[in-house]
Amino acid sequence: MKKTLIIILSVSVVIICALVYFISRIPEMEPVRVSKRISFPHTPDELFFKSEVWGMTYDHKIIALSVNGDKEIESDPEKDYIFNGVNTLFYKVKQDSLILYTPSKASIPAHFDSNITIQQIELDNVSMMNLLKEKEYLKQGLTVFE
Repeated sequence: MKKTLIIILSVSVVIICALVYFISRIPEMEPVRVSKRISFPHTPDELFFKSEVWGMTYDHKIIALSVNGDKEIESDPEKDYIFNGVNTLFYKVKQDSLILYTPSKASIPAHFDSNITIQQIELDNVSMMNLLKEKEYLKQGLTVFE
């Protein structure tokens, strides 16, 4: 009986130590943030694409189009174009306009403080995949933001 108790306690201690070790080895799940500046040839205005990916498997993503250059996304749909659940956007700069090709349009923010005209073109999944295939978007003069 005493021998069985010692074995159970020893196994329990080993299991607890293994759990502590493996839990301490899990990397920090900090969000990954990316920012990209978009310049326009005929105006000093700039816009910024920002993305943030988070989650244990980094499967949650948000993309924002903002006048603010900070990397952090404020998620304020009154000031920024917010694309939830969108992994890839294609865009084209044309004079003082930005043309976005997206699988789902963002709401137009009421207080987007820029002189740049934003045009959103919604594409179905097949069209989005065709642009990615063999980098077709480059042949059409588009740039990708992921």
